[in-house]
Amino acid sequence: MTPLLYRPESGLKLDDEDEIRNDFKRRGRQLLSEPFLPGNDKEWYFLMQHYGAPTRLLDWTDGSLLGLYFALRSQDPGDPQDAAVWMLDPDWLNEVTLESVYGDEQNFVEGVMLPDWKETDKWFPVPFDEPLLVDQPIAIDPPHVVRRVAVQHSHFTIHGKDLRGLEEFATGAKSRLVKILIPRPTVQTILGDLAACGITETTVYPDLEGLSRELRWKWRRRK
Repeated sequence: MTPLLYRPESGLKLDDEDEIRNDFKRRGRQLLSEPFLPGNDKEWYFLMQHYGAPTRLLDWTDGSLLGLYFALRSQDPGDPQDAAVWMLDPDWLNEVTLESVYGDEQNFVEGVMLPDWKETDKWFPVPFDEPLLVDQPIAIDPPHVVRRVAVQHSHFTIHGKDLRGLEEFATGAKSRLVKILIPRPTVQTILGDLAACGITETTVYPDLEGLSRELRWKWRRRK
């Protein structure tokens, strides 16, 4: 529930973000395999997230089986652990956050945000020019900068300066952020059921790397 940029194991600080964004954009142009070049800094930021660079973005999906698969896909078949799926009402999150950030001025803004809306600019400060001033996260729908965004039914929350991110929202009296626990004895059975429903690594990562991981899981499971 914490974006990679904020996780202790990343060894990074929020102050590193501008340098990371600039370096990714500067060096990534020659490596792009997509049929278009991102048109602005926001699109570059979504591209960073999908290729594993540290950002303040957190991935979500509106596909329930996909969400379940993402929660379990990294489990060790020989030693599964307890897992969880989080469910979020994005309209509720944005109502709470925008009220805090914009006050009465946000009355005309409803639902999930789009990156080209000026109201999202506070979460995408211009590198080396504007500081990040907001604390709380918002829900935002991404541009389809890579194929897997569409395949994974992707949505995002983008986080502010608050390192605890969504944790504070989960403990509120009227919270619409829910955690569903998955006991470890059920993990492998659920993964098998998902595979039978067509939800596998190549479903969410339709490339050769996804195929390789799927084959590795398949044959390890038969041991």
